[in-house]
Amino acid sequence: MLVHLLILWVTRHESALKRQLRIPADVVNNANMKISILITITLFLVKFIASGQVDKASIHLNDTIRLDLYRTIFDSKGKHFEYYDNQYLFSINGITLFGSDGDMPKYQLEKAVLFIGNKKFDLQVDNMYNPWFGEKPFERSFKLKFDGSQIKIQGVFSDGAGLYGAEWIIKGHSSLRTILSEDEQIVIGYILNQ
Repeated sequence: MLVHLLILWVTRHESALKRQLRIPADVVNNANMKISILITITLFLVKFIASGQVDKASIHLNDTIRLDLYRTIFDSKGKHFEYYDNQYLFSINGITLFGSDGDMPKYQLEKAVLFIGNKKFDLQVDNMYNPWFGEKPFERSFKLKFDGSQIKIQGVFSDGAGLYGAEWIIKGHSSLRTILSEDEQIVIGYILNQ
């Protein structure tokens, strides 16, 4: 199926290939060249898919504080899964997962980095799955709270199914995730900015 689609694409875009790549017409019309182009495109797509998709979202919490979130396609290889009623996934490698309504996750949050001025903090993101849908999370899903010498960052994550909240405390040169929860009161509190 993929090969058929690629052949169709190359056939439909012959004139564009001639112009943009400055390839002589007799080369593009050559069946062997079409196959070479097809193989090159296929290898490129396979490499892209195999290396995993990484989506980055930057959330500007204020003029000097930015949160960068990185999600990747979830790789189920080498993991142990536990199901409730042999149907609903509830843990991966013996640890409760967040961001699923019982289905296998599509994405996982691979990294979260907080920038405060020129300081950088890596935030704990294990067990956080399907963090958002679309291009990036809603900026209003995140908030800052200044409490003396520490900063709290609260966020709501969801791809439309499994809704959950997380909270990190930044103090000095360290960060600590203090909350990771699906509890409705916590998540609603984050949404309502309480």
